[in-house]
Amino acid sequence: MRFSVHQNSMEPMFRVGDRILGHPLKYLGQIKRGDIVIFREPVSSPFKFKRVVGLPEEKLQITNGRIFVNNGALLRISELKSDSSNFGPVMIPQNHFFLLGDNMRESQDSRDFGTVPFERIFYKALAVYWPIKQIKILI
Repeated sequence: MRFSVHQNSMEPMFRVGDRILGHPLKYLGQIKRGDIVIFREPVSSPFKFKRVVGLPEEKLQITNGRIFVNNGALLRISELKSDSSNFGPVMIPQNHFFLLGDNMRESQDSRDFGTVPFERIFYKALAVYWPIKQIKILI
C-alpha cells in the first residue's frame, strides 16, 4: 500500500510530500519497539504514521523528554527529536501500543489520544520511495 506524508510530526525521518510504502501487518509478524506503524485513530480519520515506543503491559513515563519504560531509561531512539515534555506514568493495556511522532514538539500522538489498540494498526512502514534522492529502507 502506498501513502503520502501530509504532516511534519515524523521529521526528519519523513518530510511532507514523501511517499511511503507500507505492508499489511498480518504478513510481517509482531510489532516491535522502534517500528514505524500506519494506523487510524479514530477509525474514520486519515492514516497516520508514528513510531512504537511502548509495548503492551509496560509502564511508560516521559520526564524532561526522556522516555522511561518499567522505571528504567529507554535506550535512546536516535530518530526521535526529543523535547522537554513530561507525561505519565501510564500503564499500556494489553494489545495496545504507545506511539510517538519523531518530532515530539510537533506531534499529536499517544500523549494526546492515548494508546492505540492493535486492531487500529494496519501497516508497517517499509520504505520511502519518493523523492528518489530520499529513498530509504525502514525495516
